[in-house]
Amino acid sequence: MTSAANQGEYDKRLKLITANGVIYALMKGVRRPKAKLKPFAVPFSFCEYSVAKSGEFYTITGAVEIENFHCIAACNDKLVAASISLEAASCSFSSGSEKDFILLLKTIKNIIYTDTPYLHTIKFIQHMIHSGGYYYEYEKYDKLQTPLELLSHLYYSSAICHSLSPACHSEQREASHPPKDLVQKTLVKIIHSFENKFDCQLKSKNFI
Repeated sequence: MTSAANQGEYDKRLKLITANGVIYALMKGVRRPKAKLKPFAVPFSFCEYSVAKSGEFYTITGAVEIENFHCIAACNDKLVAASISLEAASCSFSSGSEKDFILLLKTIKNIIYTDTPYLHTIKFIQHMIHSGGYYYEYEKYDKLQTPLELLSHLYYSSAICHSLSPACHSEQREASHPPKDLVQKTLVKIIHSFENKFDCQLKSKNFI
């Protein structure tokens, strides 16, 4: 789940990212003190939701937790990185987004267990831009001093290093911790590009 908004006196309207795209669903009575579904109505809940559909509208009738990502809130950088990733997914996912959905889950997990969370967000947004049809042919650079050079490195390391020869392992280790200011500049740059291409605004960027 990416977001929740109060509706009426006791209900919430949830925005859910699924393998089949993004849907909105009402969770009735969840704001009551003893509501059974309350734990499943917060961001970063990875659950299997049971829904009833009436026309184009969904109502959540039950939920089972698959995995708990709430620990991400303990670190501000990780929370912001994950929030940006979720927003990007909600703006760019279409029907039949199973592969992108799996990549999003891997990105969230990588953010939780890494000390370079923004780097994984950059990789995810870069992928979504490419999968959205806005492909960019990067040049190869020998250094990592500018956002474009870092984006180029991430692109080629993802595209070429799946087989991971020993030399490729060495190059990845050397570039796995680029300067923090470079990572932040690169994130700002690629968010701006994403917003232009998908005609949206990622609000979580304001907390970088």
